[in-house]
Amino acid sequence: MKKNEKNKMLSVIAIVLLMCPMLFLVNFNNVTVSAQENKTDLLQYEWPNNVKGDMQVGWRAGSGPAPGSQNILWDSDLGYPMAAFNGFVFLSGGYAVDPWTGAVVYEYDGNGATKIDETHFIASNAVFETATGDKLFSYDVLADNYDPELGMFWTQDSQTGGGGGPSTICAWNWPDITQAPTLAWEKFIQENYRGAKLIIEDGRILVGTLESTAIALDAKTGDLLWETPMVGYMSYDGSYYDGKWIQSSQSGSVYCFDASTGDVLWSYDPNGFYSFWSFMGAIYDGKIYSINCDNHVYAIDIETGQVVWTWKTEDGGVGYPTYTIAGDGKVYAYTGRSDYTDPMTGEQFKEEYVCLDSDTGEFLWKTRSILGSNRDFGGPPRIYNILAYGNLYLGDVRGQTVVYGPEQAWTDFQGNPQHTGESLANGPEELSLKWTYDSGSGIYGAPAAYDGKIFVGSNDGVFHAVDHLTGESVWTYETGDAIKNNPAIYGENVYFVSDDGYQYCLTADDGDLVWKTYIGSDVKFYYHTLQRHTSSPTIVDGRLYVGSRNFTAFCLNAETGSVIWNFDAGGLISNNLAVNDGSVYVSVGGVSAWKQADTGGDSGTLYKLNANTGAVIWETPIPFHRYTGSGQLVGRHFLASPVVADGMVFQASNAWGTYAIDVDTGEQIWWSNVTTLPEHIITAALPYDITPVYSDGKIYIMDFFCILCRNATNGDLIWSQYLGHSWHGGPLYAEGKIYVASELQACYVLDAETGEKLDFDSWGAFCWSSPCIYDNKLYWGTVDWLLFCYEQTPYGETTSYETSTAIGVEMTPNLAEPELEPEATNTLEAPLKTAETQLITTETAIIAAVVIASIIGALSYLTIRKRK
Repeated sequence: MKKNEKNKMLSVIAIVLLMCPMLFLVNFNNVTVSAQENKTDLLQYEWPNNVKGDMQVGWRAGSGPAPGSQNILWDSDLGYPMAAFNGFVFLSGGYAVDPWTGAVVYEYDGNGATKIDETHFIASNAVFETATGDKLFSYDVLADNYDPELGMFWTQDSQTGGGGGPSTICAWNWPDITQAPTLAWEKFIQENYRGAKLIIEDGRILVGTLESTAIALDAKTGDLLWETPMVGYMSYDGSYYDGKWIQSSQSGSVYCFDASTGDVLWSYDPNGFYSFWSFMGAIYDGKIYSINCDNHVYAIDIETGQVVWTWKTEDGGVGYPTYTIAGDGKVYAYTGRSDYTDPMTGEQFKEEYVCLDSDTGEFLWKTRSILGSNRDFGGPPRIYNILAYGNLYLGDVRGQTVVYGPEQAWTDFQGNPQHTGESLANGPEELSLKWTYDSGSGIYGAPAAYDGKIFVGSNDGVFHAVDHLTGESVWTYETGDAIKNNPAIYGENVYFVSDDGYQYCLTADDGDLVWKTYIGSDVKFYYHTLQRHTSSPTIVDGRLYVGSRNFTAFCLNAETGSVIWNFDAGGLISNNLAVNDGSVYVSVGGVSAWKQADTGGDSGTLYKLNANTGAVIWETPIPFHRYTGSGQLVGRHFLASPVVADGMVFQASNAWGTYAIDVDTGEQIWWSNVTTLPEHIITAALPYDITPVYSDGKIYIMDFFCILCRNATNGDLIWSQYLGHSWHGGPLYAEGKIYVASELQACYVLDAETGEKLDFDSWGAFCWSSPCIYDNKLYWGTVDWLLFCYEQTPYGETTSYETSTAIGVEMTPNLAEPELEPEATNTLEAPLKTAETQLITTETAIIAAVVIASIIGALSYLTIRKRK
């Protein structure tokens, strides 16, 4: 062989060697949504049938992206989600809504929706035009199980309208949806269990009976195809995919039938205390995922019946399971009911909905505030959940819906231009430190988050972009003085103010300067406060609003930095301007030593300005404590920013009070005084004032020793929680939790309903900033130079199994003692001992594949050369 031929062959082998390992790096099950993915592209991922989901990939499974974090897009009380197709989400109340906003597109006279073709859907007993919701035809019978290929549908129980009783199945011919259906046949099933929905697939009707048998009928004729005995009668709804029917029985067993013959392919029974299956779950990626009343989620291989993994909740409790769904490498399950108690201990269960990794059972996230905790269903609860358009639509039987989508950027101070401090994403309930980042100087402002990066400024004038998963520096940008405010995100840029006098705009990707505009933030004065904040930018509709120490509120063009208008506020602006519904809210107070002018004595001012022109709409006085030191007036100013919500503006003052102002008139609605100080201390000034947080009709206010929860409408106290003397950071609200820091140099997680302390972490440093939440993680900076990242402490118990024997019809009776952990009747091999064992196995497989591919490549090359 010539030298150059040898080199060519070596090159081929090298290419094969390089390509083979890459195949193992591709995850074909996990579809991710890029930040820029067009919503139009997501419309292909539908959920056309409430029970089945997207049959292209499984049963109750979604084919497209699915959220791996909890970011609320919208919520509604119009109904629970039933289906999603043709760019709509259909709610049980008869509403077709926008999938990304929840806005009602049209109403229709029906309940739920099932797609029958590209232009029509069925709801209740009628056919509707999908584009408009117009009712085209209505009949006297419900067409729940329509099969467009057969031109038939099937009903059971008293819904038939064809003379059948509660145990009768009726088939209806309906080849033309514009004509009334006609009865094709009816069949009486002795003791048909009414709780289970009929499964009609591949020309067969699959149904169970109370006589402990599973049967299949010919869907066209009603003839009995097969009948198979079971141990215990069939319970509730089953699952179907690829010719396999998965169904549970009241005995605690789960069966897999060959749908064409009735043969039992495998069966499995956990045989633990209270190990009862009600609804069988999702079939996805070769496994069936279901919840059991023994408080476990099971992943079972659909071909063999082997248990792949189980996950056990810690303090949730299943009680009465409901549908599990899966997609994009994730499993979603309702694993906790607050209205149930543990049958072994009597302990009250907690509300809980979890997301797990579908391959490994690894815990990803949970939420406890599922549409409002401790709610009254007026009967057994039922959770309805579907995956469509890249989102998770989660609802309950009361008609409440909340929608989770991909992670959203944290773009403003307290999360939004209104500064409500309510996160649309969920954060950790139990804090687990993921990483810390040393900024090199004190951090006084809250972080912002966008495109996988956390942005924060430090007191040495350096602005930092940090990887949100690793805590490693992505880039830094140096300014001429300290950065003591909160960055804002707009488009693909990040904005912040430096004490060198400039408002900066940088590219978020690499930190390049886009523009900077002088706004007078370099004016020096004496702070009578330990917090040294400067005003932060708020950006809405391409306009940037920011205050300055030179008494001026600015409106800048966010793209160019040019000044659109400015407003002389008559006082120092160290807080942030709130923007809502075409108006800007600015609060000022006190005097400045450098200007030596009294700007209102013991009263500050709250302004409402026109966002387009800067014209004053109204102004109202806010009580304010003026501090006098060294024989002269020194800098005192509002640190708390206005919060706009529920038709009110909430303004905290250093004069021991929080004020609720009507947004339309500027008139005071109510105010609350400090509650936790003796009278002689109240005569002094509060060391600083902190921006309150609003959520769902409640306002969370920092008192001197405590955090208070008040009714936002009238100011009535709901609860208070002691935290320690002054110097608080936060607060922030996220899905039923409050995050706050105190002088005790610690951060706390509180229950937003009760004020109960859920968790805490000690920093050993003061914190004078608010946190942000991104990708279900909590980010918080301290004056001790460190930026902290917390994630949820791993929750629940995941057990993985190499093999399990689950073949067989005979089930061992459920005889486990109540005090014992549930154990499988069939022998389960020991859990995988370490991740290292799995890693060695994977590495061995990769090496073997590479060697084989190399040999094949070399032989192929030699064969080709020989032919030449």
